Amino acid sequence: MALSNQISNPEYPEIQKYYRKIDFDNWRNHNWWENGEWERYLPIEEHHRWDKFYNQACKNKYNNYKKSPGYHFVEVLEMIELKKNGYEWLYENYYLFRNARPTEEKWWSGTEKIKEIIGKSKIDKLHKIASSMQLKPTEPDLFDYRKNNMIFGEVKREDKLSLKQKLGFDLIKKYLKIEFRIVRYKEALEGICLR
Repeated sequence: MALSNQISNPEYPEIQKYYRKIDFDNWRNHNWWENGEWERYLPIEEHHRWDKFYNQACKNKYNNYKKSPGYHFVEVLEMIELKKNGYEWLYENYYLFRNARPTEEKWWSGTEKIKEIIGKSKIDKLHKIASSMQLKPTEPDLFDYRKNNMIFGEVKREDKLSLKQKLGFDLIKKYLKIEFRIVRYKEALEGICLR
């Protein structure tokens, strides 16, 4: 599915991968979703939010099939690769820089899971540090984990890393000492063989 290249920027490590145009076109195609073809593509762990992906990929009132930016496409590509490599992940619905309240159902379980994996005291310390800052850091798209290995990942196409995302990575590096990286997906040129 994706082919990796080298890491470029050592401050914010970036890995380049490729996607097939047909997969991106399918992702933005209303019929692909309506016919249930998404079920074979989307990792089963993400089936519970297929409607969010569908609505933002091709059905959003601001998008249409030809112009849609294809929200969540590259994040899902990364999930597919993570699953192949034995990782589990948290995607979007977790807080790293503040506490979730039990009434915030979408974020509560992810935030509790991250505390369980990284350690409650480390996360509580990070919450205190982040709460004192004027510019609020942003959580990376993905927290990937498997036995004895954790990685935070921000998944991109052409868009740049924001100041809030950089601040988030800086805090992760300084206080959690957990690997992080930017995974940048580009459309494969004809003739490139994707694994």
